[in-house]
Amino acid sequence: MSNPLPQELLDSIVDFVPSHEYQTLASCSLAFRGLATPARPRQFHTITLMHGPPGRSKARRSQITPSQKFSALLERSPDIAKLIKTLNIIDGEDERYWTTNRNAGRALAMVIPLLTALENLSFRVEGRTLTRWSALAAGVKAALKDIAPQLQGIHFCGLIFDSAPAVKEIFTILQASMPSRLKELSLSFEADGPPLGEIRTETGENWRLQLQSLVFSDHEIGGQMTNFVTKVVDLSCLRSLSFSGLAEEELDVFFRALPPANVIEEFTVWFISDYLPPQGPPNFATHFPRLRRLYLSAFFPLAVFRGVLENCLSIPTLSLDSITCESPHFQFLFDGTQADEQAEWQRFVEVLKRFPKSVQGMQFGISSWLTNTKPAVECSRRVASIVDHLDASHLLRVETVLPHALIHSFYTPKAEQ
Repeated sequence: MSNPLPQELLDSIVDFVPSHEYQTLASCSLAFRGLATPARPRQFHTITLMHGPPGRSKARRSQITPSQKFSALLERSPDIAKLIKTLNIIDGEDERYWTTNRNAGRALAMVIPLLTALENLSFRVEGRTLTRWSALAAGVKAALKDIAPQLQGIHFCGLIFDSAPAVKEIFTILQASMPSRLKELSLSFEADGPPLGEIRTETGENWRLQLQSLVFSDHEIGGQMTNFVTKVVDLSCLRSLSFSGLAEEELDVFFRALPPANVIEEFTVWFISDYLPPQGPPNFATHFPRLRRLYLSAFFPLAVFRGVLENCLSIPTLSLDSITCESPHFQFLFDGTQADEQAEWQRFVEVLKRFPKSVQGMQFGISSWLTNTKPAVECSRRVASIVDHLDASHLLRVETVLPHALIHSFYTPKAEQ
C-alpha cells in the first residue's frame, strides 16, 4: 500500500504515540510501510526479558522460555537486532532464571553479540535477596566484554560482587569499554564473609571512566569498593551520584577524592543503620556546591536531619521542593511528651521556612522495615497531624514509604517492553 500521506506527517503521528503503548506501536508497524518506518525503531528500542510470573506452574512455564522466545524473534526477523538500544534482564524474586538456568545463559551468550546497536544494558534482580556475580554464565560474561565498547550504560542491580575474582571480572569488562562513551554505571558490592583485602586495579595513566551517573554500594567490604570506584572513575564528570553502605572511613575516602569544583546535581544516599555522623551532620554544602536534588535515607534522629537541612541552606541551586528525606518508623518512637515531640518538629519546620519560597515543600518518607506496614502508616499519620497543627503542610509533605528502599531499586529502567 502506498503512503496516503506525506512521510513527514506519518512520522509526526507516530511521534505522538507514548513509548509505553507497545500495542499501538505494534499496530502501526503492521499497518503499512509508511507507519512501520517510524514505528518499528520505537517498538523495539527497549526490550525487557523476564521469566514467567511465580504463579504459573513450572511445567507450563518451561514450555517456552523467554530466552527461546527472544532467540526465535531474532531468527525470524534479524533486522530487529539492529533496532534494540536498551536491554533489561530481570530475574524474579522467587526464581533465579537468568543466573541459574544453563539454557538461558547459553541463549543470552548467543543473542547479546547480535545486538550491534545496543547502548544500555541492565541486569536487575527483584526482591530482597541478592544474587552473586559468580552465578552468571561464563559465556554471558564473555559476551558482555565483547559489547562493552559500544555501551553507554551498564547497570547490575541486585547482582553482588563479593569476591576478588568477581571484582577482577567486572573490572575487565569496564576496561573493555570506551571511557569517553560509557556514561552510566550501577554496581552492588556486598559481602557476607571475610573482607576482600586489597584489590589491585592496573589502569593506564590516562584511563578513567568519564561517567555522568554512578550508583554503587559498599556493604561489609572493608572500604575496598570505595577505593576501587575512586581509582577507575573520573569523579569530575559526574552529574548524578548514588551510594549506599558507606561507613565513616569510606565516606572520608570518597569525599577526599571528590573534586571541590565537581558538577554533581543529583545526590542519593542511603546510610547504613549504625552510621551516625560523629562530627555533626554531613557537610553536603561543601561537597556538592551545585546540587539540585537530594534524596537522603538514614537512621538519623530528627535533630540530625534538621542539621543537614541547615547545612543545605547555603547551596543556592537546591530548592526545598527537590529535597526528600527518609527514615524508618521506629526512629520516631518519641520518649518524651506529646508537647516535646511537637516542639521538635516545630524546630524542624523553622529551618524549612528559611528556604526560598517553594511550590510544594520537601518530602519526608517514613518507611516500614519489614512486611508489617501498620506501624509506618500509623507513624506517618501522627507526624502528618503534627505538621498540620503547625500549619506547615505547604513546607513538609509526610508520606509512607513501603517497603524500606534497597540499593538495587536506585536504577529502574524508564521504559520496559
